[in-house]
Amino acid sequence: MPPFFILLPAFFSKLLFKDNLAFFIFSVKIALVDREINFLSKQIGRLLTKKRLTLAVAESCTGGLLSSAITDIGGSSKYFLLGIVAYSRIQKEKLLKIPLSILKKYSPVSQETVKLMAQNIRKIALTDIGIGITGYAGPKGGRLKNPRGTVYIGLAFKEKTEVKKYSFGGQRKEIKKKAVKKALELLRQEVME
Repeated sequence: MPPFFILLPAFFSKLLFKDNLAFFIFSVKIALVDREINFLSKQIGRLLTKKRLTLAVAESCTGGLLSSAITDIGGSSKYFLLGIVAYSRIQKEKLLKIPLSILKKYSPVSQETVKLMAQNIRKIALTDIGIGITGYAGPKGGRLKNPRGTVYIGLAFKEKTEVKKYSFGGQRKEIKKKAVKKALELLRQEVME
């Protein structure tokens, strides 16, 4: 059997290979989602411009990623009027006018909260469409009812507000990007109808 000091580099090279492979797979996943997000953002930009609709976004767990995706498209100022990242409970109450009673009773991550986020950002910005996103992206957080990866997306348009609940897997960055992609898909579907 070879001495221990000869086996050690082989052991570390296997570990490095596994780490690099995992990082490569993660990077490819993120790149594919980024590409889909960019494609959806361009499509939505064309639709909103054609239909002369305006949009405002209230984000929590995505931390401005949805606003960033929308404004990555040239000419987005024609339809994107406001994006607010209200990460804390206090800012949801102050900026988005979510009653403290709702936040305490249902929690900041709930269908009740995201519904008001979408409706209120629409009122604040005086837009045709309002989107709200709240959730637990991890690595910690969440509850039994809403574990890590739980995301609520609300979309206020015309006389209705639609709320959807999702459970996304993956690391924090993946969860945030998946939430943005899903919000863009919902927006596209709603505007196309």
